[in-house]
Amino acid sequence: MGAQRTIRPRAVAICFLLPLLGAAAAIADETPAKRPFALLVPPAQKELADSLVVAAGSGLLDLDVELFMVDVEAALRPPPDGAVEARAIARNAGAFAAIWIDPAEGGTVCAVAAGTAAGEAFVRRVGEPDPDAQVEAMAVIIRTAVEQILAAAREPATPATPVIPAPEAPPTGSRSPPAAPARAPPDARRQEPVPGDRDFGLLQETEYAMHVASKQLGVSHGVNLRLGATVPYGLAAYAGYTALSPVAVRGALGDLELTRHPFHVGFKAHVGEGLVRGFGEANLVVDYLVPRLSSLAPDLRATDTEPSILVSALAVVGIGLHVLAPVTIYAAAGAEIPFNRTAYVIGSGDRVERVAAPWPVQPWVLAGLMLDVL
Repeated sequence: MGAQRTIRPRAVAICFLLPLLGAAAAIADETPAKRPFALLVPPAQKELADSLVVAAGSGLLDLDVELFMVDVEAALRPPPDGAVEARAIARNAGAFAAIWIDPAEGGTVCAVAAGTAAGEAFVRRVGEPDPDAQVEAMAVIIRTAVEQILAAAREPATPATPVIPAPEAPPTGSRSPPAAPARAPPDARRQEPVPGDRDFGLLQETEYAMHVASKQLGVSHGVNLRLGATVPYGLAAYAGYTALSPVAVRGALGDLELTRHPFHVGFKAHVGEGLVRGFGEANLVVDYLVPRLSSLAPDLRATDTEPSILVSALAVVGIGLHVLAPVTIYAAAGAEIPFNRTAYVIGSGDRVERVAAPWPVQPWVLAGLMLDVL
């Protein structure tokens, strides 16, 4: 009688599972990898970026793309100015394309593929004042940008259009551009500090000015007008003139009226990129002082009343509110240190009265409007 062999249930299960596992592996190999799209996020847009990744990500599920965030130091300008920098960041992060938001004038969605020519970019203004509606509109625009970039990638490449070399050659006869480089690990996406979002521009400032030279002379009010130019890294250089009201002091021997004509040049450094921004200034002031004597004692006459030049340094710190893309309102306080103070004396012989002696440190209060002309 022959030996009987028992078929164990575990062996049967393995026989059925092996073909299924093989089929699953084959399907996984044929599934195309999702193309990574980098959302460039400056510090001022962290909250907006979190909402966008959720809103836009759900709308990209059918496009085989993955949206991830890359931190940058400051917001990029719209194309063509910011396109070169955006492509460099996308290539360093292993992304197929870069998407960023220009915060000016209600927001503009910008996108560019990492390997396209310099003139090829996607720009679409949002135009929604409400924050919730703005996020929804941006999510829809981001999907449109992704669709256009993917459609352009499927078109035949022309000799004049540079492409990114792929790690693996495409299949023979394929008309698609080379595949995007492998996605970099999260640690590799951290970028080096990026220069400010603005290089050069023209500024115009109009501000109320209040100055106190001494207790005897009292408070002088006026208007400060100046023009400036922005330079890289949040700096600005400017020149201006302050029209101040005259100040007067009454003495026992006569009255003194003093009119100032201060011209100044200086530099300003901005701190921060959000709605509220700080700044500091260093100024050189050249002041044309014009004294005038009146109501003199009967036995006195006016002499040595020629105008004089006062040179001083003025340091200012303040805070501004960036209400619109070209407009900032601000308030500041400053301290002026004269290098050659002039004391004013009325009298003759033993009859001498010191009517005005400016302080060694003189306070300023400023408040005004800055307009970004260009």
